[in-house]
Amino acid sequence: MPSFYKDFLTFYNELKNLYSYDRVQDMVLYKNKEILVRGKPVFIRECFDGNILSVPDLLNSNGQLQSFQEFKNKYAFKLQIACIYQVISAIPKHLVTKARNTEPPENELYTGNNFLFQLDDSTQIQLEKAKTRDLWFIKP
Repeated sequence: MPSFYKDFLTFYNELKNLYSYDRVQDMVLYKNKEILVRGKPVFIRECFDGNILSVPDLLNSNGQLQSFQEFKNKYAFKLQIACIYQVISAIPKHLVTKARNTEPPENELYTGNNFLFQLDDSTQIQLEKAKTRDLWFIKP
């Protein structure tokens, strides 16, 4: 990599740390390159429609990942047990820890029925059409 790009990335990282930029993008459940089922990013329409959008949505009041029974009690839609366990088991432990220790975002990440996901004030992605290679910028 040319030194210009190395310097640019170094300065960007310093700037990002100066402003404590971490808007929980890496805790998004869908099309996340760290949450893979059978080697591919996940998108479960029933969960998305049920407003389950990020790792904190899967935690119980004690900060633990919900059991299937807790999940069924909290959310009104039907979902196969194997499906939810695949997603839960695919979530890396560092994301679960971060979800436990992070305050929920001030505003909703999801912008409505148009399947746009608001990552920050200027960045939206359309989850139904997004590919993992298009989302390289999510992880800080």
